[in-house]
Amino acid sequence: MTTSRLNNKYRRQTDWKNNNGVVGGLNQSRLRYKTIVGILAIAATAYFICLVNVVVRVHQLDSVDNKFDNKFLGNSNNDNRADVGVEKENPEHNEHKLDGTAEVKIAHHDAYDAQIIETKKRLKEMETKLKIQRDKPKIKRPNFISNPHGHGVQAEILVQGNEKQNPYSGHQHNNIPEDQILTAYVELSDRSTWNSKPLPVRDVKADDLIRISFPKLNSCSRLPEQLPVDNYPDADPFLPWIHDVFPTNDGKWIQFVAQNKRRCHTGSSVDEEAILDHTAPQSSLFQHIPIVKLDNSTAETPRYRLCSHEEADLESVSTRFICRFKPSGDITFSTFNIDYEWSALRKRQIVMFHEHGRDNGFTIHTSQLIFKCPVPDHLIEKVRNGSSVVDDWATIFVDLIPIRTPPRYGPPDEFLSPYYSASTKKKPRSSFDPHKEWGGNHILPKIEDSGRWENFPVCKPSLMTYEPKALEKPKHHLVSCLWASTGYTTRGNRYAINDGQRRLLEWITFNKMLGFDHFYIYDNSGAFTNQSSLQPIADIFSDDVTLINWPSRVCNNNPNNVDR
Repeated sequence: MTTSRLNNKYRRQTDWKNNNGVVGGLNQSRLRYKTIVGILAIAATAYFICLVNVVVRVHQLDSVDNKFDNKFLGNSNNDNRADVGVEKENPEHNEHKLDGTAEVKIAHHDAYDAQIIETKKRLKEMETKLKIQRDKPKIKRPNFISNPHGHGVQAEILVQGNEKQNPYSGHQHNNIPEDQILTAYVELSDRSTWNSKPLPVRDVKADDLIRISFPKLNSCSRLPEQLPVDNYPDADPFLPWIHDVFPTNDGKWIQFVAQNKRRCHTGSSVDEEAILDHTAPQSSLFQHIPIVKLDNSTAETPRYRLCSHEEADLESVSTRFICRFKPSGDITFSTFNIDYEWSALRKRQIVMFHEHGRDNGFTIHTSQLIFKCPVPDHLIEKVRNGSSVVDDWATIFVDLIPIRTPPRYGPPDEFLSPYYSASTKKKPRSSFDPHKEWGGNHILPKIEDSGRWENFPVCKPSLMTYEPKALEKPKHHLVSCLWASTGYTTRGNRYAINDGQRRLLEWITFNKMLGFDHFYIYDNSGAFTNQSSLQPIADIFSDDVTLINWPSRVCNNNPNNVDR
């Protein structure tokens, strides 16, 4: 009895589950159907509402047009607005309205046609002007001569300066002593020894050097425009490409501003590849070198040896140039304003330089080489107060002797300066072993036997030279520095731009409104023309503008690779 009841109960439960499954499937199908129908109904309703809105909007626009026509007709017939209300009772007026509406439409069409004719006329005039402009020959300078500067660019003169005043005139010493003339002693490098380990000692003598003098540099007030930027001795790429030299305001440093000559040549031609290979030493100038003074060194003949950081003297543990002051003969060692290797590491660069030289894409900070030489203690006050300059010419000079070693193409942290290596926790991927690379007895040649720059004049600090008034009045609150010219040619010498005076006038006026109270302008006009300058514009704002002539060409003026 019990077994039969259990079997019947099991059958009923099985039948209910089967039936419920069928019913559930039907209910789900009906639910999906109702959902689809609901969505379609909502979409149809939205469409209908949009359609109604469009019809209503069109009707409103027609009403506005009718009101406008009524008002226009009323004004044209000198009728009052009250006359509009009589329209239904005055069929003659309605008839007149229809005629007036037609007249308005005709007037509108006539005005539209006249506007089209006027527009076409103006377009025709513009096309004629553009055609005349296109037919004009473009000003180019395929064979630019650095001296005289800038033939070919006829700059637009907005403000005429004094014809008797040469924009680049100033006090000059036509005859200066031979031992004060800026001179480059060119040393031809033997690149075949770079792969030798350790690096062979340079066997060069003074008679092997090529002497190049630059007597054009003969005035402290005109130093930036007289430096041989355009006449750099390319034969010796270990010599820094100096663009400016000046003492700091405290008289403790002589600041040098140079450019990476290797970044001026990025083409893929055979000649460009050869130039990139030749200028590889420019890369090494950004990397420090430790040296130690030899025990048998004398004041008259100082001698130094390449060494490790641990062996180096404290003042020369991270240097690149030996600085010799004259006529005292004091020796100091250069230091970088910024550590380029540490900067490359912080920028997460895998290497600081590539041997192929195409580093322009990610090492923009290595385009400008900035370093300084410490001034000997007994000369600091004399340099600071400017008393070392007499009659616009220096009495103190400094020589730059580069320490010549091959560039390091490894990771930037392979040979960090001790100051920065102590703060790095991560172990470098590779290390530079100075004893393996240079040996334990790599003695540098005597200074007189080394390629070098001689006789950079130590002039007054910049404010004393270019803006002496700033020493007597409060400092400026907001200043701007600008490099500009009256005219210039675009990359590849495609076009000549000649409205520099007008643009500078607008720029200064606008920035004075913004709150700038002084402007330092480097006038690059002399790189393109010797007939005009930005001086007349600077004279308009004589109390607010300090103008410095800087007529040298820069890398950006070179033709690009496409136009070769």
